[in-house]
Amino acid sequence: MSFTGSAPVRQPAPDVPGAGPASVPQEPGEGPFTAVDHQQARGRSIAQMRLLWEHRRLLGRTTLYALCGSVLLAFLIPVRYEATTRLMPPDAPVGSGMLAALSA
Repeated sequence: MSFTGSAPVRQPAPDVPGAGPASVPQEPGEGPFTAVDHQQARGRSIAQMRLLWEHRRLLGRTTLYALCGSVLLAFLIPVRYEATTRLMPPDAPVGSGMLAALSA
């Protein structure tokens, strides 16, 4: 196959001063992910884990009550649907056609 048409060539976007995250003034040596940011994020996550650990009994009780309530509600809701199943034997034996072809 040969294609005679040509695809349009993308032109690079013009640089606009003051647009985008690259134009944010930064201190020397600081990038988007620095050691200070990682330390602050780790400190916040440790503080959140401590908060959860301090309130673990309240969280456990709330979880247990919600579980018991949802199980109770599931058994108290009336049954809306009833399914019945009828198993029927096949009309013709499935393997008899193959056995007849093999014996011939």
